[in-house]
Amino acid sequence: MLRRKFRGLRVGLAPVLFTADPRFRPLRLAAFLLAPTKILAYNSRLERHHLKLRTAIASWLFLRGVCLDRIFLGRAGSAHGSATARPTQSHRLLDGRPFSPERRRVAVLSPYFPYPFSHGGAVRIFHLLREIARDFDVVLFAFTEDGEATECQPVLDFCSKLVLVPKPRYREPLWSSLPPPEVCEYRSPAMRTLWEGLCAEMKVAVRQVEYTHLAAYGGDILVEHDVTFDLYRQVLDRQRSLSAGWNWWRWRRFETRVLHRFRCVVAMSEKDAGLLGTPNVRVIGNGVDLERFRPEPEPPGQSLLFVGSFRHFPNVVAYRFFTEQVWPLLRDRFPEMTLTVVAGPDPLLYWRAASDSSSRPRTTVSASSDSSATCIRCTPKPTW
Repeated sequence: MLRRKFRGLRVGLAPVLFTADPRFRPLRLAAFLLAPTKILAYNSRLERHHLKLRTAIASWLFLRGVCLDRIFLGRAGSAHGSATARPTQSHRLLDGRPFSPERRRVAVLSPYFPYPFSHGGAVRIFHLLREIARDFDVVLFAFTEDGEATECQPVLDFCSKLVLVPKPRYREPLWSSLPPPEVCEYRSPAMRTLWEGLCAEMKVAVRQVEYTHLAAYGGDILVEHDVTFDLYRQVLDRQRSLSAGWNWWRWRRFETRVLHRFRCVVAMSEKDAGLLGTPNVRVIGNGVDLERFRPEPEPPGQSLLFVGSFRHFPNVVAYRFFTEQVWPLLRDRFPEMTLTVVAGPDPLLYWRAASDSSSRPRTTVSASSDSSATCIRCTPKPTW
């Protein structure tokens, strides 16, 4: 009956809702028969995806009920659309402490601006840059988010130059590339041109790259904040799935290859240095700013705080371990206890891409990258 009603019409695009409700099956069948390549599919979350043969695997996963943020790395429903987008705005070049003819110059490449101290990586990079600046002139290259209001002055106090480049919006199937998707996420022709051109123009003596996923830019020193392939090996040991094996294999392939392109590799611990298995590894452990953090008596109440940006994969794993194995024991024993999570920018995006677990009662996730936080109150119903 539906086909007869539509037969005289030219279908430009057929919006169809894909849910488990059997009442919509005739409509879906009619749409496929009338316009098999023109289906705009919606799921129960009202996410949309255009079903196409050239994205057959992504379309199949979407029909199976997988949300977009587990199929693609990127923000669903953003103004950037469903494809990878390069920023249109230009980079910013800011002047700080003047260059000194008596000091050599060091360039540092970071996936984010290391201020404010909203996560451990920013704290480490900021303080080590400040220490480097005692003996060298520092040029910091850093990615920035769209619309991010960056407070630069605390870093300009000891850096000579800041080169700030908008981060690309990467939105491709997570499984589709031989390099890990986190590596592809930071591919920026603008940053590569500036990294090579300005370093040569400023006569930089040493180039240091923070984080493994930026290693493709090249340099002299690579700082391994984590041995990433070992993290994915731990996931593989727990899940034993095809996707977990694929992530572990491509991270091991990428990471072991790029290590030998650098004169020196910095690890966080002796254990990490042993896992890397290359003779050019040096260990610089994490420290604590004792001027900023001082011991105080524990305040009254039953409030727990978890701090760790979900953009950093180990933090997602740690949070999942805590909420699945520790939090249920505490929650049942202490009915008034609450949990507040400071998870950095876009926490729901990175949680969806790494976990199937739902949200939990008496838990607040703070999506904060600065002093102003956007809080998401979790309910017993799955919303992630």
